[in-house]
Amino acid sequence: MKTALVTGGSGFCGSYLVRTLSERGWEVSVIDTITTEEKEVKFYKGDIRDKYLLMEAMKAIDVVFHLAARVPLTKAGRDFWSTNVDGTQTVLETALSSGVKKVLHMSSTAVYSLNPSELPITEKTSLKANTVYGRSKQEAEAVCKRFRDKGLNIIIIRPRTVIAPCRLGIIELFFDWIRKNRNVYMLGDGNNLFQFVHASDLSNACILAVEKTDNEEFNIGTDRFGTIRELFEKLIAYACSTSEIRCIPRRITQPILYLMDKINLLPLADWHYRTAFLPCYFDVSKAKDLLSWKPHYSNDEMFFESYGWYVKHTEDIYGAETKSPHTSILKRKILRILK
Repeated sequence: MKTALVTGGSGFCGSYLVRTLSERGWEVSVIDTITTEEKEVKFYKGDIRDKYLLMEAMKAIDVVFHLAARVPLTKAGRDFWSTNVDGTQTVLETALSSGVKKVLHMSSTAVYSLNPSELPITEKTSLKANTVYGRSKQEAEAVCKRFRDKGLNIIIIRPRTVIAPCRLGIIELFFDWIRKNRNVYMLGDGNNLFQFVHASDLSNACILAVEKTDNEEFNIGTDRFGTIRELFEKLIAYACSTSEIRCIPRRITQPILYLMDKINLLPLADWHYRTAFLPCYFDVSKAKDLLSWKPHYSNDEMFFESYGWYVKHTEDIYGAETKSPHTSILKRKILRILK
């Protein structure tokens, strides 16, 4: 039986990966600061910067799936670097000394420029992060590449924005507006092509990548997507909602959002209000060719499924304790004024 350790295995993406690994016969361990809900795994509660805990967790482990990170919504400041860079360094050092056969590092779209000169983005597109979070993830990739030179086999996965049932955070704000028949606000005209990926498709790609390749990078997203405006128009119709889309001029609004962010009145991170109106999509042909991987879900299908789950579990969602940033309710702050 193959053994895996998933760092950040209690988070949104981590939970999907843990379940998929278990279903495929892997023996799975998890390390996270949040207790996992999965019953069939060995759990280590703690931080990835704790080398002694990592040494214990990596005993007899074949593959480490490194998903633990500070995400933009946490607005972590200096802790972006401490967790995403120093934490990755500690994970890789421990994996190398523990004889781990392979590591998969979960990176981010944010390692690329906010507004790349050419689309679609491919694995050959230059890394040029423009945000604090993005720079931390780009440096984490640089750490990975240094450990490849030391003999550690490392796969790097860069996913588009991940959607599936249980995803809340910013997505919950839009779902809430639609459920309550309120206006749906967009920064810009919404005519930017925007690609998402379903958590189960991402999990499949991760497992195939470690099973089939060595020391590779893959960009992962759905191959069926359109504009943000088209997506939410379809979702409003699917929900039988009377919501209407309201476009906010970005050139006027962006400086205001920046100001609100600086005085802690905005729940969004700079990554969100700096990218929401920009086109962003990957060419996923490398993953298809080398992994024989194909995404099951289109943008529309993953949003319809996720919205259906949200409506069905509304009472449970709003009464639940805070968990990871992507599975928690977004604090509205200044956005409460939007009706």
